[in-house]
Amino acid sequence: MHSEPLQFVPGSGVAAHEPESELPMQGTLLWFNEVNDIGVIVANDGAQISVPGPGFANGQRPQGRCRGTAVEFVLSELSGRRTATAVNVLPDPNPRRARQRRPSSYRG
Repeated sequence: MHSEPLQFVPGSGVAAHEPESELPMQGTLLWFNEVNDIGVIVANDGAQISVPGPGFANGQRPQGRCRGTAVEFVLSELSGRRTATAVNVLPDPNPRRARQRRPSSYRG
């Protein structure tokens, strides 16, 4: 447990201890519960890290199904637990595209 005072983490809305690493980490969302305003990120190293709703940058919490959504975050400590703060959703490199429809008269 840290003895230094809590500090506000910019862009997160969360007061936490000094970030463990200034370098952003990457991972994917495992789940996010909109009612309880909490979720879990799986870091690229396999660690599961909790993320409170205010930990999302600019208040942009995920909505609906979010499993597998790529995120970037800063690892901090909040109440003695490792927590993700300043979480940003990364753009999808392969967005899903609508299937092209053929005219009903097409015979191929």
